[in-house]
Amino acid sequence: MLGIETSGPVCSVGLVDGSRILGERSLTGARIHSVKLLPLISGLLEDLRLFRSDLAGIAVSAGPGSFTGLRIGLAVAKTLAQALDVPVAGVGSLDVLAFPLVQHCRDAVCAMVPARKGEVYAAVYAGKPSPGLGPVNVDVNGLSKLLAATLGPVVCVGEAAPLYVRELAAQGLAVTTAPLFFHQPRGITVALMGQERLGRGDKDDPLTLAARYLRKSQAELTWQGGRKGEDSRCG
Repeated sequence: MLGIETSGPVCSVGLVDGSRILGERSLTGARIHSVKLLPLISGLLEDLRLFRSDLAGIAVSAGPGSFTGLRIGLAVAKTLAQALDVPVAGVGSLDVLAFPLVQHCRDAVCAMVPARKGEVYAAVYAGKPSPGLGPVNVDVNGLSKLLAATLGPVVCVGEAAPLYVRELAAQGLAVTTAPLFFHQPRGITVALMGQERLGRGDKDDPLTLAARYLRKSQAELTWQGGRKGEDSRCG
């Protein structure tokens, strides 16, 4: 099972076979997904002396997150699934961050990643991999209200966690930050979660699988703004 993670600055691919973790390759940087994702996949397969035809399924992080990164990851995953005639499974990007913690943590877990304009994408998990609250696109005040609804301690994980935990704690919330190595989503986690989905017979149609956006892209907002201006001039 191949896992593809491109929802943020991390470009990561991982391979699993049942309970065996076979390998992983990751890079972090701005605008690297379009040039690094396919070489990472090819390099990982080469390291393990495997071929694309050996893949039994594809899993991909489907959002919320970076509009460009998600589009690239989904395009590659859907193309591979169709070309190899294997199933594909999309998994929530916030679920990927929470998954390593939530099943072994007594406290609630909040996964959070930066969105635009000082906001975050966030979801709260309590004892299971699916979110109990969210996912939502909120500012720090909305995030504070979301965490207050958990009525207990919360472990925060994700790229935005170190940016907001101090401010949230100052508001009286019982929040802590997960260790640094949990903050980056991993292709291995995507692969494990996708494998779990496919094991239940739960798969996506590669023709209709789409990113789970919580807000419109800046390009869409700019276009709509331009259309409104045209409409007003024509009115």
